[in-house]
This record gives sequence, structure tokens and C-alpha cells, in this order.
Amino acid sequence: MKLNKIITKTLLLSAMVCGHVNAADLIIKNATIFDGTGSDLIKNANVIIENGKVKAIETGKIKEKAKQIIDAKGKTVMPGLINAHLHLFWDFYDMPPQMPARSEVTAQAFINGDLTT
Repeated sequence: MKLNKIITKTLLLSAMVCGHVNAADLIIKNATIFDGTGSDLIKNANVIIENGKVKAIETGKIKEKAKQIIDAKGKTVMPGLINAHLHLFWDFYDMPPQMPARSEVTAQAFINGDLTT
């Protein structure tokens, strides 16, 4: 009889531990994912974000809980992209957009790290 109680308590404890679900900070659900790598788009995906970083991108039923859930149905989620191609030293120093260098002298100062504004 005592063994049955121990087994029952062990099983209950195991079920409680296994049933624990992590809580993410944010889940963006039902999104189309563009990852910028050239891979195909991932449709109806869930982006799980924890501690400010993407923890996982999954499809199917959401397995985690989150403090905030955003439904991105019909929207595309993609990484922040930066301008990786910029001409700092055109011959058009006075044309918008204003470049850091306004002349050959300031262009050289920028290259040297002496131009701060």
C-alpha cells in the first residue's frame, strides 16, 4: 500500500514538472517570415522572442505561453536591415542627403577619424 502512494505521488510530481510551459516575452504568430538568407518564405510561422532575442521560429500550434502575443496574419516579419551600400564621398557635397564630408579635406578628415559631426 505504501509503495502505491509513493508511485502515485511520483507520477503526479512528474506530470506537474513535464507540464510546465516556458513563458516567452513575445510571440508573433501567423506571420510570413523573410529571413534575408535567400531561403523560401516561411508561411504561418510563430516567432518566439525571449530576453530580446529570437529563441525559435516554429510552425504549427504554439507550445509556449507569452507575456504578449501579436497576430501578424497577412503580414511579413523580417530582420532589421541596414544600409550596407553608401557613397560617403560623392562629388556632390552640397546635394541632399548631406554626407559627413563636404569637401576633399573633410572627406580625408572623416577617413582619418577626425571628423566628428
